[in-house]
Amino acid sequence: MNNLLGPVRLTTAVLCLAISLIAAAAAYEIGHHLTATYAASGTIRVAISAENGINDQDVIAQNDLATQYAQLVNSPAVERLAAKQLGVPVADLSGTFSGSTVDAQNILEVTATGRTSPEAESRARAGVQAVTAYLTHATQRQAAQYLARLQQNVKTQIPDPYPSLNTLRVTRLRDNLVGVRAGFLGQGARDAAGDQPTLQVVNPGGSASETAPKPKLYALVAFVVALIVTARVAFMISRPTEV
Repeated sequence: MNNLLGPVRLTTAVLCLAISLIAAAAAYEIGHHLTATYAASGTIRVAISAENGINDQDVIAQNDLATQYAQLVNSPAVERLAAKQLGVPVADLSGTFSGSTVDAQNILEVTATGRTSPEAESRARAGVQAVTAYLTHATQRQAAQYLARLQQNVKTQIPDPYPSLNTLRVTRLRDNLVGVRAGFLGQGARDAAGDQPTLQVVNPGGSASETAPKPKLYALVAFVVALIVTARVAFMISRPTEV
């Protein structure tokens, strides 16, 4: 009976098992008393305008844009907007938010953590609104800058003809050029509006779930590690000494 486990005696194996169970129980107890962390998430759909319907390139562009936006979820600007909405110091939200995409598609997921379930849920709702507001403002500002550059370029390329003269011919030419300018600026405004993505809140923030600690996982890891270590030690001690 004692030789079933090779050089390790059965009593030694039982002792290894007992030590591993004690380590698992200790890890479970320690993990059970750690401060809990909860997480809640909301989702935002990112879409781009398409005059002739959505094609494969548009789908890829939407997915890539959502991936880029995910990197901005934990930006200081988003934290400031969320902190203002929650009425808390910005420092309280440091490291709270994280962004990702759902199945690498155009669904942006905003996740927030908290010490309690209600805190995580309220932070997630504030985070979704802050991300939407920040991205909307950023795209609008980019469109305004584009239109300002376009207006300056149009004015440079199509100057007023002889502004000091007021003959009929000059007046007609001036009116024609004004129309050309208006056409360029109008097309630019349409392009800028079409290039702005649409942000649709799909889920403003769902129920929170406990993400840490995980005492059962800690106990399993402690049991496996302790069993490997004690078995190794028992094998080394029980191995016959070569003469």
